[in-house]
Amino acid sequence: MPAFQDLTGQRFGKLVVIDRAPNAGPNVMWNCRCDCGNERQVYGMSLKRKGARAATSCGCERIKSVAAAGRGNAAKIVGKKFGRLMVVGDSVSRAGRKILWKCVCDCGQEVSALSSNLIAGKSRSCGCLRIDAIQERHEYAAAMKRIEEELAADCDNCGGDDVREENGFDGASYDVCVDCGDVGSMREAEPVLDAHATHEPAKVAAKLPPPVATGRRLPWGGVR
Repeated sequence: MPAFQDLTGQRFGKLVVIDRAPNAGPNVMWNCRCDCGNERQVYGMSLKRKGARAATSCGCERIKSVAAAGRGNAAKIVGKKFGRLMVVGDSVSRAGRKILWKCVCDCGQEVSALSSNLIAGKSRSCGCLRIDAIQERHEYAAAMKRIEEELAADCDNCGGDDVREENGFDGASYDVCVDCGDVGSMREAEPVLDAHATHEPAKVAAKLPPPVATGRRLPWGGVR
């Protein structure tokens, strides 16, 4: 086991060791003061460590490096447009240690967004883009419903869709609206009667579907 080493008064980067702090489990802790004035407890092993992982400040150095990176990003994104968002500057707010950039949407609303989300296309509006997309889908669905209703309305007279096929004495079949009795266009002729036989109208009429009382005259002489 290595011998205990008293670090009191020693400097490690911007940190000066003041005195011993209570241990954190088996780890030796030291009270340190940073050149910026902050005091914090630091692991002894972190103070003696070499390289980038060594404790050399209270954290102010990292904050400065993040701020410097933010200033570099500012030159890249301020004044640029991402979707409907125009970046106008630093919002002063932070998401952890990340800068939230102040943006103005085309609709006039102001929002804050991370530069990573702006560049990746995750932040493209204040939310109005999603609302517009939903509205467009609803309008499209309503338009399609109207088209389906128009296509379903088979009767040119009343717009009803309850149309059935009936055969006339002339051997042709017709579309007849059950609602208003309107006779539509003639369908392709189908030989429903024997051309060599003599047919009595009464016998043929008996084979047709029961009429609906509408008062309209049909091609075979009947009246609805």
